[in-house]
Amino acid sequence: MLEKKIEQTIKKYKMLAPGDRVLIAVSGGVDSVVLFRTLCELAKDWDFKLAVAHLDHQMRMDSHKDAEFVSKLAKELGVPVFVKAVDVPQLIKKMKRSPEEVAREARYAFLKEAARKFKANPIALGHHLNDRVETFLLNLLRGSGLQGLAGMPPVRSQAALRFIRPLIDCTRDEIEELAHSGKWKYRNDPSNQKSIYTRNRVRQELLPVIMGFNPNALETIARASETLHKANRFVDQIASEFLEKVLLSQNKNEIALDREMLRSHDEFLLESVLREAIRRVKGNVHGIESAHIERALHELDKKSSGSWIPLGSGLFIAFESSRIVITTSEPSTKRTKSFCFELSLGGNLVSSAIGWHFEVEVLAGRRTRVADCWEALFDFDKIKHPLVVRNRRRGDRVRTLGLKGEKKIQDILVDAKIPRGNRDLIPIICDSDGILWVVGLRMSERARVTAKTRKIMRIRAIPREQE
Repeated sequence: MLEKKIEQTIKKYKMLAPGDRVLIAVSGGVDSVVLFRTLCELAKDWDFKLAVAHLDHQMRMDSHKDAEFVSKLAKELGVPVFVKAVDVPQLIKKMKRSPEEVAREARYAFLKEAARKFKANPIALGHHLNDRVETFLLNLLRGSGLQGLAGMPPVRSQAALRFIRPLIDCTRDEIEELAHSGKWKYRNDPSNQKSIYTRNRVRQELLPVIMGFNPNALETIARASETLHKANRFVDQIASEFLEKVLLSQNKNEIALDREMLRSHDEFLLESVLREAIRRVKGNVHGIESAHIERALHELDKKSSGSWIPLGSGLFIAFESSRIVITTSEPSTKRTKSFCFELSLGGNLVSSAIGWHFEVEVLAGRRTRVADCWEALFDFDKIKHPLVVRNRRRGDRVRTLGLKGEKKIQDILVDAKIPRGNRDLIPIICDSDGILWVVGLRMSERARVTAKTRKIMRIRAIPREQE
């Protein structure tokens, strides 16, 4: 019986205790409705109080109907409910950040507000076994490290709040079967069926193939994720202890660490140390990819000082002779003048004026994947020489990969959260027909590699010392 399975999960992970006031995040979908109704039944024996929170994100025309449904259900079950409408699409436009990050922060802020209103803790979420496996596979495909592969923990603490997932051991089929057997009504989100979303493609296309090899793949992958979660928790504990030893100074905008002590330790541990340091400055590590960490570790191991690299999400890491500094401030306060240098094939360019080293070479074959964000591949025959590297100019536009129309370089830099004072430092590769690559950020559609490409031009950008 699924209700018993959910109760066992709650006991196994020590999610709840008598006297708790639990806030349930209810979207109106089948998962959250089953979670809500099941906790209502368990509350009778466990003696905990319930409250419901629903965020109307206004990302669908009929999202208000979800709010009406949840309010009606909460009233029917005699549970207090807090509903709030937030224009998330407008927030995305205003903040000029990724929709996922804006929506996630809006949800967290709302749940924090609701928890405060009801004096509730923990917060129950409706994620289930399929969600956990899909998240694992998505992070695997993205090349995530240990933390990403650890995925979705049953219990997570953030600030003073605890988030619990009582359905984490239940499959989607089990949840839907319980809802149907109980004739429980719920809302359907049509976006869950659209294959344009990567998660939906993992759900609809990849998972069925994997389960063709192993019908028990959900449970098998979940066990692997749980093992990685335990390993990640252990490594994080060691990393936090080591961070205290290398910590030189810290404020709300930056954190400084002893460079020599960092260099003397294993790279695997240092990845977690850097992530923890970033978390202390930023509050989280959303938007920080493995490529950023790997590049930082590569730069850390060099003997040079005065260099810096962007970490993404508005953060930079500066490398000094005896310390490294993770900061939200501009790495250089010098005013950057306009620059324009020609790049030659078969050679490279090193310029202290712009602080970058560029490698340019022509390759044969069918290579279509870049190593990281510092590398770009183009169809050599589509390039109109000469090739130059320069900084931005007023009115610069480019049609980037996957974009139908052109986009202003200014907007690309703003979207990437490059501080105003650093935007003139970002190199741009151009040929006679216009922009080919905003280094580290976007590539042009015009000279992209296709199946008909005979020769590939590879450009690699390497940040050098800032003088």
